[in-house]
Order: sequence, then structure tokens, then C-alpha cells
Amino acid sequence: MLSKRKLPIKKNILIIGGNGFVGKYLCEVLKKKYNLYKISRSVKFDSFKCDITNYKKLNFLLSKLNIDFKFVINLSGQIENNKKKLEKNIIKGNLNLIKYFNSTNTKIIFLSSALVYKSSKNLQSEKTKPIPSTFYGRLKLKAEKLYKKNSRNFLIIRSGNIYDDYLIKKGFLKNIHDSIFKDKKLIINNASSNRPYIHILDFCNLFFKVINIPAKINKITINFCSENYTNQDVINLYEKVLNTKIILINLKLDNKRDPNIKLKTVISQKFFAYRNEHKLKNTLIKKFRNYEIKKI
Repeated sequence: MLSKRKLPIKKNILIIGGNGFVGKYLCEVLKKKYNLYKISRSVKFDSFKCDITNYKKLNFLLSKLNIDFKFVINLSGQIENNKKKLEKNIIKGNLNLIKYFNSTNTKIIFLSSALVYKSSKNLQSEKTKPIPSTFYGRLKLKAEKLYKKNSRNFLIIRSGNIYDDYLIKKGFLKNIHDSIFKDKKLIINNASSNRPYIHILDFCNLFFKVINIPAKINKITINFCSENYTNQDVINLYEKVLNTKIILINLKLDNKRDPNIKLKTVISQKFFAYRNEHKLKNTLIKKFRNYEIKKI
């Protein structure tokens, strides 16, 4: 008589900000192997509503769930206009996560930003001393320091600009799209400033590799980046692929207000021999192949 093969027990992951742009894609990749639980600021059918800046509410929810989480992934704290709200979310929110999970074996993965690095024409690796020049970058670095000082089980991800096949979510790529298809002038701080980019699917695949590294690999920082482009490089790509001319206003601001950042991915090469599968140029060609310029 054949014995039934026991299926491996899925481990549990808690995702903060699982309903956001990055979270939605990441959940699709992780749900194949893990049991996912999501915390969101808004009510969704597949997530729990909780403000992680309120420790009493966070403690109540997690104690009620009573689940042994292998990982907590904190994707919250994305750029927004309200500085006080942003600071509270990034600093207080991460402090509360550290406070709750420090007595467990749960590893927290904190999504930081490439903006923690200084403005420089040189490639910057995980060993480069971070010297942020923006308010957002300073907050992310402050949160990183909270983990390094107070947490015993964490990983930090410093990601470049994340984009998907639609290229219109937000930020610089959306602004270019609007300048072409909504007949708007493209106003940029500095055309020569560099930006690191990574496609959302490359981001998710690399993230999947990160959470499968041995548990003993702890308290490290990993850069996520596939390509580095200047703003002018990206504009040139759009113009070439779409055979059009973008009306550009270059403010030529200094690098303190518009950081010049290029990432080098030393750690992901070391542990995963990482190679990106998606390039911005190919994504543009795929999206706009046989596309006629029409004002919308």
C-alpha cells in the first residue's frame, strides 16, 4: 500500500502595505509558496485594517491572530506630500514592528530606498556610506538605523525606481507619458541626474530569492537595481521608440535637490548571481510597438 506523501507546510508571511503597487505584485509571487497575511490602512476583503503607528492596535491585532510569522515585509512609507504623516509612518511604524517582533524568531524585511545614498557620479554599493540629501532619504536612513540599533533579526532592501509594463503608475515615467499623450510640457529638475531602475517582476523575483537565503544570513543591506539611466537617457529612449519629440523644460537644479544616484548590486550578485530579465528599453518597445501618437 502506497503511503500518502506529506506536503510541506507553508510558512507564514505578514506584509505591511500589501495592497499597494509593489505589494500587489509581490503577493502574486509569494502566495505560491507562502501563506500571506496583509495589513493595510484601508479595508480590503483579503487584508486586515491596522495603523502600525499605533502600537496598541498593532499588538491587539497580532495577538488575536496568534500566528508564527517567518517574515514580516514592511512596504509602507512610500513618498507622499504630508511630511509629518510620512515621518510618523516610517519612524513610529518601524519602531512598533521591532518592539513587537523582537521577542520572536520572525525576520523583518524593511523596504528602504536608494535615496539614502549621497548624490554622486560614481556607482554606490551596499558598502558606500549613505549620506541622503532629501527629506525622504533621511527618514529611510533613520529607520534603517533603528533596525541596526534595536532589532536582532532583519534585512534591509534599498531599491531603485520600480516600474511595471504600464509605465504610468507614478513619478518620472508617468510624467514623460503625460507629456507625450496629454500634450504637456515635461518639467524636470535636472536632465543629467542619474536614477536606478528595476522592473517590478525583477524586483519580485529577487525578493523571492532574498527570503529563501539561509536564516543565518542576517542584518545585511541589499541594493535592488537593474539599470542606471540619466533622466535625459530615459527621455531619449521614449523619443526613439515613439519617434516623437518631447517638449522639455530643464530646471537644472543642483544635486542636493535632485540627487544623482547610480547603484551597484554587490550583495545580490554575491548570493544569487542575479541577472535582470527586463530592461526599460524592451519594456517601452513592448508597450508601444505599432503605436500611433494620439492625444488622449
